[in-house]
Amino acid sequence: MMVCASGQAQTIIDELQKAPRASEGVINIVADSAVNALIGTPGGKIVSLNTLADSIAAAEMAAADSAGYVWGYRVQVFSGNQQQARAEAQTRQAAVRQTFPNISTYLTYNAPNFKVTAGDFSTREEAEAFKQQLARALKFGREAFIVSTKIKYRAPKIE
Repeated sequence: MMVCASGQAQTIIDELQKAPRASEGVINIVADSAVNALIGTPGGKIVSLNTLADSIAAAEMAAADSAGYVWGYRVQVFSGNQQQARAEAQTRQAAVRQTFPNISTYLTYNAPNFKVTAGDFSTREEAEAFKQQLARALKFGREAFIVSTKIKYRAPKIE
């Protein structure tokens, strides 16, 4: 949030679009109304975006659907449609849960396939790092691969 000399609060967009001095160039910002809603509007409630983490969290929350899901990555550890697929899927899900208790696992059935995925990763790099841990910890981990899917929204870690 910025405050001008008159003491009236303005958004960064308002500040950047002020009439420049003769020696400065002109900044013309064209933005979706969602950007202004995240930053705030004059006379309305102004959202303080003091840190990069705040702005990232605000953008991710705006992108989340009504159920709280955003696009991200999971690591698929099983997919099968053979007669024993359900039992194998449950076995692999239990192994991942036991080895990585802090990682969410998901067993889904979309006829005729059972699938087991793990994690809710915002970036492919996070998913890749987990996939490598999985490969070292479990014998079937080397068969795992990364899938792009909707994941549960989680606020970014502030360090």
